Amino acid sequence: MHKHRSADRDNALANKNELFFLLDQIRNPALQDKNHLVETLKTICTVEPITAPIPAKFNISAIKAQYRQQTQYVRLFPTVFTEHNTKTPYKAHWHVRTRLKWAGLPFTVANDNFIHLKSLSYTKLSLLLQMLLYLSEQDKVVSGTTASLSSSQTTQFISRQLGATYSQGQLIDFIDRLYDQYKHTNLPADTFRHLFRCFGTHTLTIANAAFDHYIQSRNTLSAWHMAVLEFMQIQMDLPGAISQSLAKLLLNASQGAGS
Repeated sequence: MHKHRSADRDNALANKNELFFLLDQIRNPALQDKNHLVETLKTICTVEPITAPIPAKFNISAIKAQYRQQTQYVRLFPTVFTEHNTKTPYKAHWHVRTRLKWAGLPFTVANDNFIHLKSLSYTKLSLLLQMLLYLSEQDKVVSGTTASLSSSQTTQFISRQLGATYSQGQLIDFIDRLYDQYKHTNLPADTFRHLFRCFGTHTLTIANAAFDHYIQSRNTLSAWHMAVLEFMQIQMDLPGAISQSLAKLLLNASQGAGS
């Protein structure tokens, strides 16, 4: 069975870009392999944002299909992805603009006469961590209850707070309001925002532990490092070496925060 999954995974990766291959594991149990996701985490050494690719050649059907996929994945992982305009290789010819208008796809035309379309930006680290958390949530539902988990705990949590629809600005404001509860630990706001994009609602569990550690040590970096490390090792069951490396990477921005 494992060999079949590996073959399916390799074939899928050969034919799709990595982002959508990884996300397809959510929908296709034959591709799901937590060990593969954990192994991929070992390769992470940066939190630089990545822009989701768009079709290299103008094909309105392919663009619409990708937009549908993007909408599904943003709903599933609302804190992982941010939207922005991306320059495409499509010249703003009349037929290109017309097809986009007919399809109802918003676009802009830059000074160099190239089309700009809405795309997604994300970090590979936040995507992998949220995927592992989501699959763990699914396992608990399958093994422990009869309910079907159609959305992540983070999606449900944010929807309860902000409603079914909200802007990126509203989401950032909401994350900042959560940060206000823990800013006395002196963690930079940007670092908290990135933690929330990586762990979603589980960030509150980490933050509560970090607050307790900070009360004892009065050391910002030590308190948050310990809290992130404990969560990844205990709650996510990640190996110690990976947890240590990722905790350091996640909190790198807070090293100048002081005690």
